[in-house]
Amino acid sequence: MDGELPHTSPAFTTTWQEWLAESLLRGVAEDEIVSVMRQRGFDHAEAWRLIAAQQKIPSFRVAHRLLCEHRKLRSLTDALSDQWSQSPQATAVPVMDPPDPEAFFERFYFANRPVVVRGLVEQWPALHKWSPDYFAQEFGDTPIEISGDREGDPRFEENFLAHRREITMREFVAHVMADEGNDRYVVARNQLLQRPAFRRLLDDIHHLPGFLAPVTLSRAKLWFGPAGTLTPLHHDDSNILFVQIQGSKLVRLVEPHSLPRLYGEQGGHSSVDLDDVDLTRFPLMRDVPVTETTVRQGEALLLPLGWWHWVMSVETSISLSFVGGFDLPGHSTSWRYA
Repeated sequence: MDGELPHTSPAFTTTWQEWLAESLLRGVAEDEIVSVMRQRGFDHAEAWRLIAAQQKIPSFRVAHRLLCEHRKLRSLTDALSDQWSQSPQATAVPVMDPPDPEAFFERFYFANRPVVVRGLVEQWPALHKWSPDYFAQEFGDTPIEISGDREGDPRFEENFLAHRREITMREFVAHVMADEGNDRYVVARNQLLQRPAFRRLLDDIHHLPGFLAPVTLSRAKLWFGPAGTLTPLHHDDSNILFVQIQGSKLVRLVEPHSLPRLYGEQGGHSSVDLDDVDLTRFPLMRDVPVTETTVRQGEALLLPLGWWHWVMSVETSISLSFVGGFDLPGHSTSWRYA
């Protein structure tokens, strides 16, 4: 119409450029993108031109290829997770009794499947000597580091350094015997067995030929605390042999293919509480299979590479963990995820 001003599209700012790129990469239909842009004042033809131009930018094309690769990997892990959920092992951890190194590695370690091994450490003096009373008697006045005041911090694992406390072994044992809960705990990162005063405890654990390399025993990590101590859902970057010396622990496991659905934005930790899964906050957890087992005195649990685990002490508990160092002709595999 005579005298009518020509239509002018709004400026195609950096914000609009990022929105357009993200919309295309997320798979939003092009006609839906055009509809939104027209509602915000863009000319119909101009909107289509900008979409075409965006798809020709080299960095966008690289991002699109990488995203396609990611989606393919995600669809594979989802399919493998669905396949695993149909297995009898998805709800129960198998038990190996008596221990057989060849079967252990072929059926479980190399297959990346957890297993409880009975009879593996039955000759260890630790199994019959270690207890809260024994620790108090032998090391009563010796200072130790614990992880304390944990219950008021929902992220006590990530904030480990802020929870380091030093008390005597006798004081800690008194807390262990008097209280339940997650407030005080000697965990692997407290490095108790690396303190000179406690190195003689390593004399109470013996070499496990065919399972662990001899040097691995010297790197044992100790866990000691009352009923109710908790290690939240997380994964490690190596295979672990977890040995229960006294008491018992409830362990819940999630297989590695469920990684995209475990909200693991905190490095190796997940925000999901396996004791009370909030499906409103974490809807992707709805169909994730959770395997559960109780590890009792004298039993060893293989925690395979990449398996998520949540661990709670059922009663006063003393445990050891051995990270990597398996008795293999090659090297122990680790996961470099960051």
